[in-house]
Amino acid sequence: MATNTLGKYLLYGGISKEEYKKTKPMINRQNLKLWKYSSVFFEILFVAVFVVSLVLINVSAPDSQLSLEASGYIVPFGILSVYMMLFAIVMLVGIKPESKSLIPLVYISNIVMLSCVGYASIFSSGNDAGVSFCAVIAALPFFTVDRPLRYSLFTMTFGVAYVLLSALVKPILHPLVEVMKDVLFGSVFTLVSIFISLFSNITRIKQYFLTLTVEVERDTDALTGVKNINAYDRAVEEIKAKIRNHENFRFAIAIFDINDLKGMNDSYGHSAGDKLIIRSSKLICDAFKHSPVYRIGGDEFVVILSGEDYSNRERIIRTLHETLDKERISEKPEEATSIAFGVSIYNSLKDFDYVTIFSRADAEMYDNKRIIKSKSNH
Repeated sequence: MATNTLGKYLLYGGISKEEYKKTKPMINRQNLKLWKYSSVFFEILFVAVFVVSLVLINVSAPDSQLSLEASGYIVPFGILSVYMMLFAIVMLVGIKPESKSLIPLVYISNIVMLSCVGYASIFSSGNDAGVSFCAVIAALPFFTVDRPLRYSLFTMTFGVAYVLLSALVKPILHPLVEVMKDVLFGSVFTLVSIFISLFSNITRIKQYFLTLTVEVERDTDALTGVKNINAYDRAVEEIKAKIRNHENFRFAIAIFDINDLKGMNDSYGHSAGDKLIIRSSKLICDAFKHSPVYRIGGDEFVVILSGEDYSNRERIIRTLHETLDKERISEKPEEATSIAFGVSIYNSLKDFDYVTIFSRADAEMYDNKRIIKSKSNH
């Protein structure tokens, strides 16, 4: 049991694998947010170090210790300045939270920074050159959110490599006292960084999961388990913003209305009415497996079709009509399920607001309701 608990903390921050998967989108959003700001900060820092190194070399005597120390920083920090500028541009304009390349890019940036700063620390002639690597390896865990064990192993790999290279390479170029100091500080700060990465990632992952749990409860309809009116309102605001900004995206709206819910409540009680709502919700969710389903009223549901559901909407709609035709007929009237629905597709050339799209779907839903009613009367 203790081993399983420890493994859960190391692998997923103290939550289960399934819970971690649900939390991953929030982790990605936080990584993107952290690196949007930190990439700009690091760019300014690296450019400053690069410029200062150039100035020190130009104003110092060619054979001075200061000039030799500054020269060890020019190439690695020049590389970092260029790389971080490109990385900042990608983070600011080219990467979305759901992008599969986000985490690999974050790790690549960690590698570039640790490699360049490690190179400068080992080959620079300054007495305090190793401080740069120690500072970076201890700071990076604050900027990267990932599985605790994975990032700790990553940190340990670079820390051990730095210590070994310092012990093997530095004696050729530097006094033994300086070598021993860098080995000692490198070892200590590697251990500190491993502790920071474990502690910070476990703490943040658990916090993100708790935040997600609160958000899910806030946005979930208690009876059916689908999204509620609060989540729907936010989704609509996002769509309105995309329409205003003329973004290139595709979606459709499906509006559902349960027929004769009041009659079910009056004839068989509210328990039967609740069961009707639950059955209806399940039928809608089974049809649209890849799109969010919202309950926006007592007997009203809305689906915002996207992805596979949008591409396959004609087949899904046809199948759903056939399914609902069968569900309306039941030997037990209290188990019959009758739902009317209408679908409207967003047309970027003529739809300039969400209301227009919703109104078309709503009108089609009422047309469907009249057809169902006419069938029932026959």
